[in-house]
Amino acid sequence: MAAYNITSNSPKAQARENLAKKMYTKYRKRVNKAQLEYIWGQCYRLGRDPLTAAIVTDGSWRESKNRY
Repeated sequence: MAAYNITSNSPKAQARENLAKKMYTKYRKRVNKAQLEYIWGQCYRLGRDPLTAAIVTDGSWRESKNRY
């Protein structure tokens, strides 16, 4: 899920609004500011593919998240 106007460690107000809309559109889940900042923090720490900018994780990270 891309929010193309995020350029810092924490999403700005417009970026948060865009992400909240996209979360609702794609997953039918409403999220508040604190939840978005938590999600952003989790994604920010992960690696990125230099060509596609996609988030890259290893299998153990995915397995730990899928348990919940």
